[in-house]
Amino acid sequence: MANSMEILSQTHQPLLPHTVSTPQHPVVMATSSLTSKDKLLESCEKALKDQPPLLKRSFVSIAGGEGENRMANSMEILSQTHQPLLPHTVSTPQHPIVMATSSLTSKDKLLESCEKALKDQPPLLKRSFVSIAGVEGEVREGNVFRVMQWNILAQALSQADDSFVRCPPAALNWDVRKFRILEEIRTYDSDVLCFQEVDHYHDFLEPALKSLGYRGLFYPKPDSPALYCPNNNGPDGCALFFKKDKFSLVDADGIVLSSRGFETNQVALFAKLQFSDPSTGGAKPFVLGVTHLKARKGWERLRSEQGKDLLKQTQKFSGKGTPVVLCGDFNAEPTEHVYSVMSQSKMKLNSAYKSLSDDKTSEPVYTTWTVRTDGEWRQTLDYIFFSKDKFQVETCLEIPPEELVGETRLPSHTYPSDHLSLVCDFKQI
Repeated sequence: MANSMEILSQTHQPLLPHTVSTPQHPVVMATSSLTSKDKLLESCEKALKDQPPLLKRSFVSIAGGEGENRMANSMEILSQTHQPLLPHTVSTPQHPIVMATSSLTSKDKLLESCEKALKDQPPLLKRSFVSIAGVEGEVREGNVFRVMQWNILAQALSQADDSFVRCPPAALNWDVRKFRILEEIRTYDSDVLCFQEVDHYHDFLEPALKSLGYRGLFYPKPDSPALYCPNNNGPDGCALFFKKDKFSLVDADGIVLSSRGFETNQVALFAKLQFSDPSTGGAKPFVLGVTHLKARKGWERLRSEQGKDLLKQTQKFSGKGTPVVLCGDFNAEPTEHVYSVMSQSKMKLNSAYKSLSDDKTSEPVYTTWTVRTDGEWRQTLDYIFFSKDKFQVETCLEIPPEELVGETRLPSHTYPSDHLSLVCDFKQI
């Protein structure tokens, strides 16, 4: 109670519906449905129609300014936060966690816009699920749930000079690509979504997915490279979504990953989820985490330290014995040390996509395949780690063969990102 009161005294505001807080990172989620402006003003006018006028007061100019010009102050705030000020967004200067919602797009209008934008596009890259545990079909009952891990490619970064020399520029048009991303999400209908390189959270991803029944969390990078791109839409970061009819949120937190005690520019986002369906019986709450480690060669040691901090922070957030699923673009091949940090830790984590290999020990040949100015790159960088004594992998979405990827590699007209989505069905055991 003392910590809660301390948070309240610092923020000077009541705890709203759907508020989850930690002492270090006060997190405020979206409020309940808003009253429309017209209805609000109508109620105000009705209530005050028989009242005398409000006490009248005027502004006095101190600095010789005329009128009420507050644009300068607004721009100063924006330059400090590096992101648009949004309705119901609450953050601290060090840790701006955003769990707020913008105005809703109706599901029907969203799907209509999606169909219209994609009507002249070729079919989405087709992939099938592979049964791991002898499960036939796609049955998700009780404590079985589907996870999607995906670096969706920040729109600002897709326009960089060294990016995707074979990709047709039209395939990177945001007005089309955003609906391709949505199409991939809807095709596999995952219960939880873990994304990296999200730079259109507020104006597209969050409202679109909310209309499809998801609730979202977002945590931007402190100094996002997207901010240095022309015509950017603000910082990129990690986002996490879950189906509101499948889970309830128990707790949430976002962190900046550290290396030897110093904060880096990479982040992680955690949510503790509880199954909502009573038929799940004794299903325990579990922790879902999403991260995006430092990119590029030469940063292997930093990624290793970030991986160690990720495990430390995951244990701190989850507590003893809580099942864990950690998704991310780790920017590291399986031969790199950070992979061993994750797979050989005391948390007993395994990589879900090893289940696709004949010996159950090998990762896929690739999860990203691009052609840039410095050459062609086919790498395995993305993983879904899970508590191997708490979950069983039932199905995995296949990695497509070269002939389906095409000569342009990724992204393309048939796939909207340079990374493939990884999708698995888990059963809590």
